[in-house]
Amino acid sequence: MIIKRTFFYLTLVLIGCEGNQEKNAVDNLFSEWNKNNSPGGSFAIIKNGNILYKGGFGYGNLDYDYPNASNSVFYLASVSKQFTAMAMALLEEQGKISLDDDIRKYFPEIPDYGFKITIRNLIHHTSGLRDYLNLWTLKGRSYADSMDEQEIINLIARQKALNFNPGDEYMYSNSGYFLMAVLVKRVTGMSIRDYTKKYFFQPLEMNDTHFHDNRDMIVKNRAESYYVKNDSVLERVHSSFDLVGSGGLLSNIDDLILWDKNYYNNKIGSGEKLMETILTKGILNNGDTLDYAFGLVHGEYKGLKTIGHSGGFLGFRTHMLRFPDQRFSVIILTNLFSMKPGNLAKKISDIYLADILADPDFETNEEEVSTSELDETDFRMDNKQLSKFSGTFFSPELETSYHFNMKKDTLTCQIRYLDPVSLNPAGPFTFKKDKWITLEFEKNYNGFMLNTGRTKNIKFKRKNN
Repeated sequence: MIIKRTFFYLTLVLIGCEGNQEKNAVDNLFSEWNKNNSPGGSFAIIKNGNILYKGGFGYGNLDYDYPNASNSVFYLASVSKQFTAMAMALLEEQGKISLDDDIRKYFPEIPDYGFKITIRNLIHHTSGLRDYLNLWTLKGRSYADSMDEQEIINLIARQKALNFNPGDEYMYSNSGYFLMAVLVKRVTGMSIRDYTKKYFFQPLEMNDTHFHDNRDMIVKNRAESYYVKNDSVLERVHSSFDLVGSGGLLSNIDDLILWDKNYYNNKIGSGEKLMETILTKGILNNGDTLDYAFGLVHGEYKGLKTIGHSGGFLGFRTHMLRFPDQRFSVIILTNLFSMKPGNLAKKISDIYLADILADPDFETNEEEVSTSELDETDFRMDNKQLSKFSGTFFSPELETSYHFNMKKDTLTCQIRYLDPVSLNPAGPFTFKKDKWITLEFEKNYNGFMLNTGRTKNIKFKRKNN
C-alpha cells in the first residue's frame, strides 16, 4: 500500500520544480479526488508552449487501482466537436465540399423542409435539426444501448419538422456533428477516424488519439467513468455507445498538449488560413453574431478573451480553456460525473493569471445541467381532471408510445420497459416532467405536443383501444 501511494503522489507532483506555490494551489484544488478510492482526472497547464504543470489525480480504473496520469486516455465527449468541424474546413480546402452546400446533396434521405440546411448550419448549431441524443432518450432508449449509425440517420430523417428555420436561431444539436462524421465517409470513402488520423493525428504525432467507432477495440491506459449512487456508492457507467462526430474522440493530456501547440502554428491544411476558418463565428439570418465557431466557443473571463469547449457524457466531464492573447491554456479530463472541470479550469487560471485578471472575486460556478429539478408551480388538478389524460399516445417520428396512467393522485408516463415517471401539472392542459420537458395536450385530450430543451413540437396522437 505504501508503494502504491508513493507512485500515485509522484504521478501528480513530480513534474518540474519551479512555481511550487502555484502547483501547491493546484494540488489543493484536486485534493478532494486525490485519493485511492476515488476517480479523478488528468490535466495540463501550458503557457507560451511550455508545460507549467501536468499530471493526474485519482484513479482511472478502480478495479485495478490504475491511477490517472498524463497518458491516461479519456472520452472527450463534446470537446471532440472541434476536430469534426476542422475536418469540414479541411474538406472544403481540398475541394471536396463547400460549407454552403445543402446537406441534402449528401443526405438525400433528409426531408425537404422547404429551407436549405447547409453544412455551415450544422457546424454552428443553426440547422434546426432535432438533437438525436435527445430523440433517443425520448424514445425510451438508454445510452447503455448500442446505437446503429443507420438507425440514427433514419431517426433524424423521420422528423417531420425542424426546431426552427435554418439560420434563424442557435440551438445546440448533436445531430449536425453526427451527420458531419457520416458526411466524411460519403465524400471521401474514409471513416472520420481514418481521415483525421491521416490528416490530423499522424502529422502532429498524436499517437494515442482517435475517433472511437469500434466499441470492442482495446485501448491501453483507458480510464473508466463513474458516478456516485445514493450519495456514497461509486458505480461504473456502462455503455455500448460508439457513434462519433458529436463526441467519440479518445485522447490524453500528452496528445492534447500537442493539439494546443498546433493552435499557434497550425500544420494542418493551409495552416494559418485554416485556423482562421475554424475560429469564424456563426452568423444568424438577422445578422447577429454567435459566440460559437467551429466546435469552439469564443468567450471572456475576467476581462480576458477565451476560446474553449466543454464536454460531458456518461461519467466523463472534460474542458479545454485557452487564453489566446496570453498563450495560456488549461486542459482537464475527468472520469467522475459530479466533477466540474470548467470551474476547475477557471480556478487554475485565477492562480496563474492573477496579476492580469480583472476581478479576483468573479464567480466561477459552472452551470449544472440537470433533468431532475421540477419547476415550481401552484397549479393543481384533482383526480377526475387528471384521469382524462390517461391512455396510450403514439409518435410516428419517434416510433414510440407513451402510456399515461393514474398512480394514486398523480399522472404518470411510462415509455417502453422503463419505470413510470411522475408528471407535474403546470396548467389546464400542460405538464412538466422537469424544467426541460413540457407536454402540451390538445383540449379534446386526443393528442399532445412534446417540447424539450433541444427538441420542439414532437406530435403524439391518442391510440384507440
